[in-house]
Amino acid sequence: MSQDPLLEGRRLAALGRHAEAREEFLRTLAVNPWDVSLTEDVGKSLLLSGDPEDALAVFRRARAQRPHSARLHAWIGRTLLFQGKTDEAAEACRAALVLGPQDAGALQVVGDVLIDRDLYPQAIDVLRRSVAADPALASAHNSLGIALALAGRPREAVPAFEAALRLDPTLGPDNRDRAMAAAGQAGAHP
Repeated sequence: MSQDPLLEGRRLAALGRHAEAREEFLRTLAVNPWDVSLTEDVGKSLLLSGDPEDALAVFRRARAQRPHSARLHAWIGRTLLFQGKTDEAAEACRAALVLGPQDAGALQVVGDVLIDRDLYPQAIDVLRRSVAADPALASAHNSLGIALALAGRPREAVPAFEAALRLDPTLGPDNRDRAMAAAGQAGAHP
């Protein structure tokens, strides 16, 4: 086990052990409550370990300290959507877009919320902005590929999935399967 709870939390999260990762992230957050990236890690782990109420509490506490953080507003929106509170989620996402029109991470989270709401054209627009703001953000390319594929545009989805896999080969078999399915629909080979 690593001496650094942040590194250990990220290692555990990468292994899909979100409940354990959450504990390590919470230890780190107690020492450094101002770190937005760390707050994201804690909230995501809470969400992925099935605890959206605590995730929302973490994101809202952090937002109270940093009310102009687009990412925190975006994660609040994602968590609210997970809880089925679509109107509140939409409002949080609108705030994120106003606060961080060039924040690639916030844009990606908002794009994911739009995908979850089956609003594919809007998701594609927001995710293209995310990719333009940070071309090295593999998860944004991946989300863009998903939005394009779901919108019935597999030929455009293939390059997005390829970019995601090139940037982060650890995205795994699920991403490769999506890329292959989109390629098959488009008559191409990734």
